[in-house]
Amino acid sequence: MPIPPKTRGIVYESKAFINHGRVVDVAVAFVMGVTFTTVIDAVAGDGKDNQGILGSLFAAILNFLMVGTVMFFVIKAYGRFRDVKAEEMTNDLLKSIRYELREQNKQ
Repeated sequence: MPIPPKTRGIVYESKAFINHGRVVDVAVAFVMGVTFTTVIDAVAGDGKDNQGILGSLFAAILNFLMVGTVMFFVIKAYGRFRDVKAEEMTNDLLKSIRYELREQNKQ
């Protein structure tokens, strides 16, 4: 008889929390928002930087593009390893319900 998967524990609950809802989407939005704040600060800064406005703006935009690229690859990797079995099971369940309803209507 196969051993049932572990349904409790900190690792299982953490994984369920991250995969449930839009936690990853909110985290990406937060990181990108904080990074974009540096661009806004460079444009509307107080001028105390030694680099000047154009130098700090260029550095902020470059930083924003680098963080965006890294976040893109992180999300791509997360999408590959994300557990999508729950969605497949839901579709299979709905298909079986539809099939049973059709069989009942035939009789």
